[in-house]
Amino acid sequence: GRQWNLDYTGGTKVMAAHARLALESVRIDADRVASYVDHSRNSLRFDDGQRLALGTASLTLSSLAALHGGRISPDPGRERPDVAWLRSFAEELLSDMGRQSTAERRKQAYQRSVARLKALPRSPAWTSKLRAVPGLSLEWLVEDLVVGALGRTRRRQSHEWMGGARFQPDLASDDAEVDVLIRVGWRVTLLSCDTSLNENRWTASHKRKAMESVARARQIGGDAAGAALVTLLEHDGVEAISHHLPPTELNAPSRVFGRHDLVR
Repeated sequence: GRQWNLDYTGGTKVMAAHARLALESVRIDADRVASYVDHSRNSLRFDDGQRLALGTASLTLSSLAALHGGRISPDPGRERPDVAWLRSFAEELLSDMGRQSTAERRKQAYQRSVARLKALPRSPAWTSKLRAVPGLSLEWLVEDLVVGALGRTRRRQSHEWMGGARFQPDLASDDAEVDVLIRVGWRVTLLSCDTSLNENRWTASHKRKAMESVARARQIGGDAAGAALVTLLEHDGVEAISHHLPPTELNAPSRVFGRHDLVR
């Protein structure tokens, strides 16, 4: 005969109760067929106590975005710089900023790095893009750190990442750029980068990007998606902007990182 399954993940208690009663009214054992996703144990838990491990091998960032009504894809024309050059540039920039005793001098150190970028030749293509958008250097550095971290992970879950991806929440919306996006198993984390410096105080740009990253992460990966803002701020600035992040659900991480996190 026909097989029934009731997945009440995300539903209210009233919805779940009435759905169970409807099954029982036609002599179906609701305990055996009713289930919900247990995020904490990465499993599908049935009401009779049985569990089914969640498989993630076929999941992709694109398929997760599609399940939430959106579309995400890598930028086909995007080119990243030579990794050795990027690491050398980042190490010099972060060390130079760390040696400065005031916020104004740290800002000057960053401006010196921007001047170096604008002096780069126009070829290859990535140098030309950095001349126009110096802040990309931080985004590419974060990508490099993510790739290294994923390479060292011992998780058995599948994982992937995208940098500079284009995301369209729905067919009626314009697409927007996502700096760095990570998927480990079914959990998604979005990293947004901001190089704004204003005497080590959080700015309107920091607050906007922090709020936007949380909203974008949930549009792509659901309420359990995590979000983080990566900045060049010192400890005080990071602490200040952290208070402006919206509350998270389902233990989703929501954090702000500063210069000191990038040099660890």
